[in-house]
Amino acid sequence: MKKIIASNILLFLFSIINVYSQAIIDRPDFRSPVDFPIYLSSNFGEIRKDHFHSGIDIKTQGVIGKKIYSTGKGYISRINVSPNGFGKVLYITHPDGYVTVYAHLSNFNPKIEEFVKQNQYRRKIHRINLFPIPNRFPVSKGEIIGLSGNTGRSQGPHLHFEVRDAKNEHPLNPLLFNFDIEDNMNPKIISLFIYPLSGTSHVNQQTKKKRYLTKGNNGRYILNSDHPIPVWDKIGFGIETLDYLNHSWNKCGVYSIEVLIDGEQTYYHEMDEFSFGETRYVNSFIDYEEKVRKNKNIHCTFVAPNNNLSVYKALKNNGIIQLTDQQVHEISIFVKDAYQNTSNLKFLVRSIKVDTLVYEKVKTDYTRIMPYNLDNTYFHNDFKIVIPKGSLYDTLFFRYAKTPAIPGSFSQTHHVHNRYVPVHKPFSLWIKPDSLPKGYEMNLLIASINKENEVSAVGGKWDGKGVEVQTREFGKFFIVADTVPPEIRPVNIKNHTDLSGKSSIRFVVTDNLSGIHSYNGFIDNEWVLFEYDPKNDLVFYTFDEKRLEKGKNHELVLTIIDGKDNISVYYAKFFW
Repeated sequence: MKKIIASNILLFLFSIINVYSQAIIDRPDFRSPVDFPIYLSSNFGEIRKDHFHSGIDIKTQGVIGKKIYSTGKGYISRINVSPNGFGKVLYITHPDGYVTVYAHLSNFNPKIEEFVKQNQYRRKIHRINLFPIPNRFPVSKGEIIGLSGNTGRSQGPHLHFEVRDAKNEHPLNPLLFNFDIEDNMNPKIISLFIYPLSGTSHVNQQTKKKRYLTKGNNGRYILNSDHPIPVWDKIGFGIETLDYLNHSWNKCGVYSIEVLIDGEQTYYHEMDEFSFGETRYVNSFIDYEEKVRKNKNIHCTFVAPNNNLSVYKALKNNGIIQLTDQQVHEISIFVKDAYQNTSNLKFLVRSIKVDTLVYEKVKTDYTRIMPYNLDNTYFHNDFKIVIPKGSLYDTLFFRYAKTPAIPGSFSQTHHVHNRYVPVHKPFSLWIKPDSLPKGYEMNLLIASINKENEVSAVGGKWDGKGVEVQTREFGKFFIVADTVPPEIRPVNIKNHTDLSGKSSIRFVVTDNLSGIHSYNGFIDNEWVLFEYDPKNDLVFYTFDEKRLEKGKNHELVLTIIDGKDNISVYYAKFFW
């Protein structure tokens, strides 16, 4: 009998391994997008601000200019250039139903680079999104398509690489595509959070969430205390966890989390695929308050009513556990990476009701109850908020207050709930000014206090009575006026400069409030391609012999406009 059981267990394990191996083997035979070992600084599904990371970030040895290769046969189906986001990015459609994405490039290969420039000059814009016809730029497996860089919102030289399903543009986990990436390290489990989820719930005789540190190694973790944790009624768990890959100490995300109570599965998610339309649900996937307050990524293993993420593969009662039986229960939480390296946290909870605990039976410190599945509006004299159905992840006990105007503002400060509660869809915010600067109505905008306690522009337009803006964050809001034009500081040019030995003209460009909206440069009354790098406040033109005659005097006019149409102009003559 023992032999039969052992044999069945081996068969079961083999089937699991075989299914997982099949998931990798049945993928296309892609080659690496680089010609050096793949070491990752980020992996698929990592938690980012308002989104999941949709690919892997391949280290380029800290430099710009590494050759980037097409992973397979196909054609260039999209080319995008932007000062933000992916910067310079290429999309290759492959005949086997996949699209690969190569982002933050410094340059495209010469034929693509010239095609892009022709379109930029024809349209007189830097930011451009192109969809070449399929036979315009065919590529072969291993063809050089560009050079690595640091463009867009990149925080250091690297290649952001994605694999997408061509049918629906869903990003897929590249680590399931059999690239030569070494990883035999178990995920790390740092701490456990337990959340009371009803008006009568408690954890360790408290009605607030409780954090427990873990100890362990080699994939086996326990809590610092082995005594059962006293809990009562509805509770949920959160896991602070991260993963490492070989040859890199960058903190990466995990692939899956599973929760079992007394051996029965209550929660399971996998990071193999998601859609861009659902990626903002990351704010409900995590403990958003811990993210905002302490920048901690706590994976919640219970799901809010309006969290429609597709990564949840198994849920019992939305991951919420109800314990009122006065018994001890064993909780097991399994954390895996994409290569099935596994860590396990085991601990005990005891269902105990504490009669002496004072429960907050009815909340009285709220302004209005806002159900997540209804449109919600609140109006108060000089303030109005309209929150559409589906914007909230759960029913909100909405709070509103206002305090006197801060110096330099034109309205009272409106305290709209708090910034620790996430919002999914944009909502409308309208504020009426207390005082109105004559002639500057179009310069008014709504601003907020950010977490560094600095004034940060939200935006908005004057409607004749007040300022209205669409936003997706709660906080403290008020009206300010932006009347100051952007500042242009030349880096390597002044009037009558000889630039014959230079490769570019560069400026540092900043704005005090509403931000840079547009930038245009003209040399000898002809539009030229100035590029914008917002993370470095840099606007620059790279000399182009095909479009600018060399060995003569030229005149430059650079115009910068901010978000409230304040204009700055720089003029200079130069020789090149």
